[in-house]
Amino acid sequence: LKATPGPPIGGGPPNAATMGDAIFAVGYAVFTLMLCVQNIMSLNKEWQAAIYKAVTAPFNTIPYYGTGDSDTQRTLPDIDSSGELYSWLSTVFTDTTFKEQKLWPDDSPWNEEVEWNDTYTPSTVGSFNRILMVRMSTKMWKTDPAEFGAFDEYSPMSLAGRGHSKLSADNYYAEAEDKNRLCPDFEVVRLANETAPPCLWYTPPGKGSYADSGGFVAWLDPMDGRESFKAKLMALDQVGVFDMHLATFVVDMMVFNTNLEVFLQIAWEFSFDFAGNCHKAKRVRGFNLNLNNSSEERYVFLNVLKFVLAGLVVVFVVIELRIMCEIGLFQHFRKAASFVDFLSLGICTVALASFAYLQGMPIMDKFTFSSLTDLETRQETYVALEDIASAFEDQGYIVGINLLVVFVRALFLVAPLQQNMGIIFKVVDVAGNNLAAFVAMFLVCQTSFVIMAYFTFGAGFEEMSTPQMAFYRCFSMMTGKPIYDELYKADQFMGPLFYFVYYIFFYLIMVNMFVSILLNAYDLVDFELMNKRGTGKDKEKNIIMKITEEFRQDVLGRFWRCFGACSGIFSMCLRMFSGCFRDCMECLPKPPAILPRTFSLLHLKGKRSENDGEHSSQSKKKDKSKDKDTDKGRFAFLGGIDNECVLMIFLMLVFTVFASFITNGEEVYLVSQATLHSKTLGVVWKPEGLSRMEDFTDIRTFEQVEEWSRSFLKEMYANTQCLVYVNGSGIYHSMNIEGAIATSCDNKNNWNQLVQRVETQNTGFLNTTFVRLTIQPACFVSSTGRRWSDGSPYVRATPKLEECASTRCTDVLSQQSCRTADGMSLAMSEISNITVKSTMDSTNISDRVTYNFSAAGTDLGSYNMNGGFVFSFGNRPEDCLEKLRYLSEDGWFSQNSASMVFDWITYNGNIDMFTKNMVSFSLLGTGEMRKTSFAQTIPLNISQGGGFLEAYRITSMVLFWVYFLLVAYFMVRYVLDMKNARNDEQFMDRSVGFFLKAWFGDPWHWTDLISLTISTYCIVCVFLFVMHKFRNEYEFRVDSNAKYEVPNSDVKKYGMAKAVDPQRPLQDDWYIFMQFESLVQMFRTILLMTALNSFFISIKVVKYFGKIGRIKPFSVTLGQGMARNTAFAFAMLMGMVGFSFFFHIIFGHVALGFETFSQTLLTIFNWIVGDYDLTELFEVHFSMAFISFLLYMVAFYFIAVNMFLATMLNTYSTQVGKLDIKSAKLQSEKNRKSKMVEYPDKAMLSKDLKFEFDTEINEFVIMVDGVAPEGAASRAGIIAGSVLSKVNREKDKWKRETVEDMVNDGIQKDDRRGTITLIFRDRAGLHDHFGGNLFHKETGDNIKPTVKNFWVTQGAIASVERRLGEEDFAGLGKGAADAGEKADSEPSDDEAAAEGDDQGLQVGMFTKLGRARTKKRLERLLFSRWELCGQDGARVEPGKFWIDPDTHGNTVEECDMFEDDIVDIEDLRETIEAKPVSGHEAWLDCLMTALEQETLEEESIFTDLLRTNDMQELASRGVAKMSQGAMKPVQEFYKHAGAILRILENKAQKKYFECLRHESDDSQRKLRKQNVILHEYVCALEEKFTTINNQIHGQKAVKERMLTLLAGAMEGRATGSSQYSALDRPPLPPPAEEILGRARQAEGGSNLRARGGAVARDSGAGVGALD
Repeated sequence: LKATPGPPIGGGPPNAATMGDAIFAVGYAVFTLMLCVQNIMSLNKEWQAAIYKAVTAPFNTIPYYGTGDSDTQRTLPDIDSSGELYSWLSTVFTDTTFKEQKLWPDDSPWNEEVEWNDTYTPSTVGSFNRILMVRMSTKMWKTDPAEFGAFDEYSPMSLAGRGHSKLSADNYYAEAEDKNRLCPDFEVVRLANETAPPCLWYTPPGKGSYADSGGFVAWLDPMDGRESFKAKLMALDQVGVFDMHLATFVVDMMVFNTNLEVFLQIAWEFSFDFAGNCHKAKRVRGFNLNLNNSSEERYVFLNVLKFVLAGLVVVFVVIELRIMCEIGLFQHFRKAASFVDFLSLGICTVALASFAYLQGMPIMDKFTFSSLTDLETRQETYVALEDIASAFEDQGYIVGINLLVVFVRALFLVAPLQQNMGIIFKVVDVAGNNLAAFVAMFLVCQTSFVIMAYFTFGAGFEEMSTPQMAFYRCFSMMTGKPIYDELYKADQFMGPLFYFVYYIFFYLIMVNMFVSILLNAYDLVDFELMNKRGTGKDKEKNIIMKITEEFRQDVLGRFWRCFGACSGIFSMCLRMFSGCFRDCMECLPKPPAILPRTFSLLHLKGKRSENDGEHSSQSKKKDKSKDKDTDKGRFAFLGGIDNECVLMIFLMLVFTVFASFITNGEEVYLVSQATLHSKTLGVVWKPEGLSRMEDFTDIRTFEQVEEWSRSFLKEMYANTQCLVYVNGSGIYHSMNIEGAIATSCDNKNNWNQLVQRVETQNTGFLNTTFVRLTIQPACFVSSTGRRWSDGSPYVRATPKLEECASTRCTDVLSQQSCRTADGMSLAMSEISNITVKSTMDSTNISDRVTYNFSAAGTDLGSYNMNGGFVFSFGNRPEDCLEKLRYLSEDGWFSQNSASMVFDWITYNGNIDMFTKNMVSFSLLGTGEMRKTSFAQTIPLNISQGGGFLEAYRITSMVLFWVYFLLVAYFMVRYVLDMKNARNDEQFMDRSVGFFLKAWFGDPWHWTDLISLTISTYCIVCVFLFVMHKFRNEYEFRVDSNAKYEVPNSDVKKYGMAKAVDPQRPLQDDWYIFMQFESLVQMFRTILLMTALNSFFISIKVVKYFGKIGRIKPFSVTLGQGMARNTAFAFAMLMGMVGFSFFFHIIFGHVALGFETFSQTLLTIFNWIVGDYDLTELFEVHFSMAFISFLLYMVAFYFIAVNMFLATMLNTYSTQVGKLDIKSAKLQSEKNRKSKMVEYPDKAMLSKDLKFEFDTEINEFVIMVDGVAPEGAASRAGIIAGSVLSKVNREKDKWKRETVEDMVNDGIQKDDRRGTITLIFRDRAGLHDHFGGNLFHKETGDNIKPTVKNFWVTQGAIASVERRLGEEDFAGLGKGAADAGEKADSEPSDDEAAAEGDDQGLQVGMFTKLGRARTKKRLERLLFSRWELCGQDGARVEPGKFWIDPDTHGNTVEECDMFEDDIVDIEDLRETIEAKPVSGHEAWLDCLMTALEQETLEEESIFTDLLRTNDMQELASRGVAKMSQGAMKPVQEFYKHAGAILRILENKAQKKYFECLRHESDDSQRKLRKQNVILHEYVCALEEKFTTINNQIHGQKAVKERMLTLLAGAMEGRATGSSQYSALDRPPLPPPAEEILGRARQAEGGSNLRARGGAVARDSGAGVGALD
């Protein structure tokens, strides 16, 4: 991976990421996701939150009786004294702890599979959360004799520990705590004839107390039973724990979830201060001891993932170290992003190391439940569990911060890939200094207000009683959380004053000042980006294309290079083989030469690619012609709305009315209120043993579901009546259970039926079933063989985290040997024969009742055919109560059930609609109860019935067919548009993929396609609903002969009983339930598609409706700002995801709204809109919650949100400005005497206009003879008699002797623009001009430089043209001078414009050669340095662009010469002519020329802008006749003109220096590239030199050796001595190091390296050497 240290905050993110950054960002994003998965799965905060809610809910909500008033019930938050604390412990805490505990039966069916040696079942809360151990830790206030003087006798004792208003449960206070043993009052015990409990001894810190902070500790084991627990609690009361000396009391428990195998330590802390107030807090810490479990795939995957993440962290660290080595440590950390990288990698390392530390703790592998219940090891084991819980808590903080920093770094890496995402960082960077100063001032002001609020309201307002909370509440006021009532209660005078002053100063002034700083910085950044895009620089690619391209180059490129190396070896071998084969083939006859077909194809392909640019340009020309089309097909009375827009609006209205009629929102809501909310969700009941009432929201267990169902069913069956048919009409009779009607009303008869009336108007009409109950049983299996088998005898095998009410949870029954928690077998072979316990002893077999089990997907009866036990509560109240008693006695309202679903169907005859109602309960494996409910009303009659809704139904059917036709029309129109676009020249020769990519590049095409797809699907759903067989055939009848009959195919499909079978009516009702479920699902799909379709239709309407003039600025603003807003939203989402993980990891297990990642994301999003409450977060960790909240709100509420505001403001102002300019241009063109019209080709021009010579004025003047109606010329205001002035901005090139030659040969397309541009003038006013002398000169003493053509002839371009023309064409130079002098007089507008035209027609000042020389001279001027008086003009002062301060420091500024109102124009011309033309002036003249071209080169935009009516009058009167006061309009004109020109000079000079900078950057880049090449060349020479030098030294050694041998041989031959015989053996080669050392010692090598390094470091020398 090629990595960079990220976008620099100090310098802003780069405009375009360098090659490799996209791949690195994607890789780091993958690493971030892997890290999130690993941490979320390891910490299981979602599981811990669910367990916490299930366990603490009954402790927090169940009431107890207070000590003062026995009739008052209080809850845990109401505890305010030690006596009430004891009452809560002895009642609520004890009852909740032992409520689900039972005696373990000796004959339990579980005894065959498990060994459970305890007397009791585990003590659980929420069915599955076992309380392992309870510890109570107490601190007592130490008392000293009072020293209050005269008040000693009223308070003889005082609390010790000076400086402590209250003690903390997790800290040790040596001076304030009473460490003496606590013993009972033996005299009181003796008089009460009770056994005295033992004394309670103080436990020092580190010996088993809560948080190792010391105190009196008592252990309570729930397995000892309720009585033992109450006895120990009473002993604590007898020894005086709950008296007035109580300082802190902590009751904490260790909880174990048997299904998820997660541990949780829950602690309630109670602190009593010196004033007697009770402060309550809670602490929850979860942990998992299975991280080392290698027998489960989940934990094996986590361990493998940790090793992968550790490897990636090592890779990132190596990359960072490599960058540090390359650019230096100091240079690396100059960028703020480098600190983020360093912090991110450091925290990642610490987080991964913390997991290794946790997994290495001894308790992780050695814990057993027996060690916790053993008296000898209890304390040690519990402390070890508390230590690992504390370690997991600390690790949660590390992981939360780690994920936040990692996401921030990921955002820094992703942002540079797209400029719009990087704008946020760039804006913060640009505004950094101002923001820092503002924050400093803000903190000073905020601190003063906070201190004032603390001292003023702290005594009467709890949330301002501390400086930290006062700061939080003041800050929250700025984010939309007013606290006026609280401040008013605290201080009625200062409260309102503080409130209004604070809001005015901070909310209205300081916040808007902060926003102004951001908006100003945003304007600067946006302006810079617009300039870069305008110059064509930094043209960024799509982010997907960047990633794809870099992946292809960096990843696939390396692979391809490796493959190329291997293929090179293979090709070398292949060449050798092919060479041999070719030599052999030369002996054979050669085949005739044939041109390969592939060559011709490639040649054609190349030709096609060459023509692509031409096709594109032609299509652009064609598009421009389309923009000038007529207004045909538009409704003028609607402001120019075209037909398609009207049809789309009509479509939206039709669909809206149709959807409203089929949904009947108000009627459906009223019916659901009657059938579901009032009679079901609104019922209340009084639980046994409690005086308060409970409702549907209080349900947490199936025991409460039983109590709710009794009240609910009682309400549902309260109004059961008998429907009696007499003479073909039905009559309702009130039904009395004991009356004659009750006995005679039988559903088997054909003339009556029992029905249930809900809220009088809604009827339950089925024959056998009004309310149906579906129970999916929970599957429990033995825990034998599991690690935690001694924690619970059985575990639940049913899916633990799924809501079984909406899914199929009965499949597990056929996969495992399942039982209920009571031990009843749920084997599939026995499940259909389970008998109700209360009927098992019946002697009559027919009286025995068996449960009906429906298999999922095949058997009728269960809700949505999910399977389970199905119960029909019948039609009589007594049958309903009896069935409910069966379920209660058999224990189904317990953990034996995984889910319960109550559903029923009612019919409302007033609106002729049926309502399907459902209420469900699902018990998760965490012990949490999930509740859902809905009521859906649907019609079975589509076009008839419905009472007062009948007209709506008929209308809805008509509108549906109209809607169908409109959708069909737009579908055809969409296809035709695609076909026409495909047949366009630019796509005709392109592939289908290229066309689709270009077509769907327009977002509107996506919205059209999605809208049409949803509309089609919605129409299909409506058709399916209308054509549903059951809907068409079902009828409600009492007579069995006329009742609805189930089709025979469905009878066979579902195995229904025969018609004479007593079970058949029940099965018929179940079949009707199934059909209504199908219809409801289909109707809900229609509603969903309708909602989505309405959204996309509205977007389509915006597409067409936005073309209206007054609406267009808003629609264009939305369209133009969409890309940037999308980028902002993505960047904002990434940051919010990081904060979501942070808050979820740290607070998710306790705080409401942070239980899951999705809930956390929603919660912190609500913070931005001002909806937040941090109370629960402060209870977990105040500092962490407060700091993170401030950072989040500053980053998103104050910065990120205002980025959207800045985007909309800038985009809207830009669009409005463009539209205003366009409108002004159109208005100016209407008032202008020059008109312009463009034609795409000559054929349209000939069809639109007819020309002739105007012989009346001048034979060379071309006049319009005729204009086609409704043509382009007619729309431009050109009429017969208009004079043709220019063609393609040329004055004479197009003219010919005849009109036909002019049209056919003279008028041609402009090569640059691709169109024919014609400029016309009015015929009026030309007589005088052409009648006089063309070159006449008008002079006068009062001529001012306000003539329009004066500045045109004095600009840089005109001056250069004139001077070069004078040099080459002396004769025409004089004519040019005369033409310049004609501008001294101020003729009318028409005369001045005509004069310029005639000069171009008659004079012809310059030739083509002169123009080429002028262009060449101007190109040199554009990049020339300005020299004035022999000095560099670049040293001029700001604002003095033409004056050198060193030489002419006292010279009057340039604008001063215009202040004198009697300056002669000749003097002014001479002054200007004397000044040399510079690069600055050339740039200014180019700018002025570009602006003048906007006005068709006929008029001066600046003169028209600044000249007033007063100036026109002055021009007519003359200067000599005017006083000094009368010259004020002219002076104002000079002043404004000077200001405008000075602004333009600034812009021109800025452009000049920008081009110089770009040229300098290009030169430097070329020099650097040359230096790199030179350096590589020098290094190669050095290596070659070293190699040659080594060869020389090696040859010298060989030479010396050979000479020695030769000398020895000669000497030996002469003397016969053999003393050189040993030299005959070849010598060993010297080591490579010695050779290299000898080479480096050579003088040439060292000098060459030194020279090469010097050349590489010196750019000038490098260029010289290269030259």
